[in-house]
Amino acid sequence: MLNLRKLVGGIIPLIGLVITPFILPGYYTYLLITILTYVCLVAAWNVISGYTGYLFLGATAFYGGGGYIAALLFWRFPFHLTLLLAGLICGVIAFAIGLPLLKIRGPYFAIASFTLSEILRNLVYYCEQKFTGKVGRTLPVEDILLIYYTLIGITLAVVITVYYIREAKIGLALFCIRDDEDAAQACGINTLFYKLFAFFITSFFMGLVGATTVARFGYIDADGAFNPAVSLNTAVMGLLGGRGAFGGPLISAVLLSLLYEIFFSRGNPYPFGIMLAILLIIVVIFAPAGLSGLISNKIKTIIKSPT
Repeated sequence: MLNLRKLVGGIIPLIGLVITPFILPGYYTYLLITILTYVCLVAAWNVISGYTGYLFLGATAFYGGGGYIAALLFWRFPFHLTLLLAGLICGVIAFAIGLPLLKIRGPYFAIASFTLSEILRNLVYYCEQKFTGKVGRTLPVEDILLIYYTLIGITLAVVITVYYIREAKIGLALFCIRDDEDAAQACGINTLFYKLFAFFITSFFMGLVGATTVARFGYIDADGAFNPAVSLNTAVMGLLGGRGAFGGPLISAVLLSLLYEIFFSRGNPYPFGIMLAILLIIVVIFAPAGLSGLISNKIKTIIKSPT
């Protein structure tokens, strides 16, 4: 059960998010959409990469896939039903892909997951040119407040889901896989099932977010949908916050999203991309536990040190 402090700590930011469009200029609504998007992506990424230890570098695959699926369905179904269908279809695709993909471990899985986005991007290009004779497609543009409040609901759903997975028995099984997969399997844990479950949750929410945000623009193409920067940003935010930690990745998602917006608003995004790549290398080599691990170790050192 959540204690009163955690409940109040969650309600206050939620109230702030709800009233922001009524008290601040419209720019801040767009800024918060960017922040909420990455909070959702990082929280979902943490299930497969943090809880099971499988470094996933293919967030763009399901984020862009959800957007493309939604673009096909928006003309046929209501907005929220389309989002749910897009997320579920991404989850089913992840389940099918995960059967062979999740048998690969270590850096090979990271490389394979990164190439997944490129495979899907080229597949979409081929199918569009083969069957429609054009690249990209239009879709209905939804009201920005509808998108904003939908993203708030998705953020709540993914954060609560990730928290309870972490605290439940299934979370224990996932952490066992992360610590020693062979030992977990020897103890009777169905490692493939739990990895597929984690991959499904990750892809479902990533597809859900991609389907929601694409409704802002009224147009989608393969280059925009499967932008590798989304995968890089998500991975760096998650690694910087600390794989497997709960609050750290969410905080890093907020902070780096703000930096992302600052650089892009100045019309020169390249320094941000360079910084992220360097930051990823530094974190992987020198701080594999991320900021959460550094802070935790510092607190333990202070507690153990003599007064």
